[in-house]
Amino acid sequence: MKAASWWLAAVALWAAVAGGGACTYVEVRYGKGDEDFLIGRTMELGGLSLEKGWKMTAFRRGVRFPYSLLPIKVMEPIVENMEPVEALATSRRRLRAANRQPATADAVLKSPVSENVERKRHFHTSIGFLASTGSLQMLGFELEAIVDGMNEAGLTMSAHTHMRAQYAQDTPAAENAAVHVDYLVLIPWVLGRFNSTSAVVDALTSGEVAVVGHVLLPKQLSIHFALADAHGHSVVLEWVKGSLRVHENSVGVLTNDPEFDWHLLNLNRFSSISPQSSGWGDTIGLIETEEGPVPVPGNHGLNLVGLPGDAGPETRFVRTFVLRELAMYNAPVTTRREAFQLTTGLLNNVFIPNGVAAKLSFTDVGDFTQWALIKDPKARRTFYRSYNDNSWKMIDMARLDDFFRSADGDEKLALHVFTDSDGVEDVTKNLSV
Repeated sequence: MKAASWWLAAVALWAAVAGGGACTYVEVRYGKGDEDFLIGRTMELGGLSLEKGWKMTAFRRGVRFPYSLLPIKVMEPIVENMEPVEALATSRRRLRAANRQPATADAVLKSPVSENVERKRHFHTSIGFLASTGSLQMLGFELEAIVDGMNEAGLTMSAHTHMRAQYAQDTPAAENAAVHVDYLVLIPWVLGRFNSTSAVVDALTSGEVAVVGHVLLPKQLSIHFALADAHGHSVVLEWVKGSLRVHENSVGVLTNDPEFDWHLLNLNRFSSISPQSSGWGDTIGLIETEEGPVPVPGNHGLNLVGLPGDAGPETRFVRTFVLRELAMYNAPVTTRREAFQLTTGLLNNVFIPNGVAAKLSFTDVGDFTQWALIKDPKARRTFYRSYNDNSWKMIDMARLDDFFRSADGDEKLALHVFTDSDGVEDVTKNLSV
């Protein structure tokens, strides 16, 4: 198999496991302080749909991460005329050799853009964090992707599919950047090093950091990010035509393609949806007929006529925004408990049952809501549930402080998101006879 064919085969493999990604992010604010808010999100990414691959993982301080999820020296083009089995074995040998290299602070990796710049191969975290991690096998080794998380300072970050994203690896601005970070490693790089949204934005716009992609990764795995800190400062990070765009997330919603600013303008199309049910009797007037006066609103919910109901990203953005705003207008939430209930309801409104979303190709594994999160940055608590168990589980990060600060022992602790439980509680015994 020639080198070019091998690369195409590798990309096809990634596309087969990648599928689409119908993730939804929403913020629900309560109380009077900027820090009084909850974050909800769903995960539908088909590429990591293996139930046993999803975990809630706590990482202590001082963990070493690679700057590149796919090491360049491992994944460089394979020799022409190499058979597939031999090529696979070569990739495995290169990975094992790379992993045997000493983890020294001065380990460097030549930039794929400029041979005049040397860059470190790994970084170490200084802040502990809790993350949603997904694992899959690729070319004989395991890739662990971190797709969501919150750190000790209450800084949160969420990855959402953005197939139109174009990262900075081929841009002049990236050529002399001191640090190249693969976009699939950006969440641990951010959560493990920063405590505020402003600090992250300053670092990413300093010219010292370039967020890059990789030729092996298909567009189905490209992503943009929602970033929010414990003080309520929320932004969206997108890479368009190689340049970073930072958007203030004043609407507190994010889904997928297209770009965030397109979604903002698209909201204007639904300005006629009203929080109140008003008929012609308030304006034009009613007409008396043999069936009584017409037209009058006959049922609840008709104020939502025109609100789209499909599972596409444009629709989920609109529906999540509109439903939250209507709820906050007619029944404002003022407590954390009320905010939790509203967030749960909004996540339920974008829930996708397995098999409902049509596949885009024969390699597509489809989209369904595998799990959902609710994060409380102020209290440093994360709630999660899975497709087969819709009861909420809670992890209190305050009770992990000793682990986060430990200097030895396990670097991470993990819980499987999917379990054998169906979440049903039998309360028959609580009935009094």
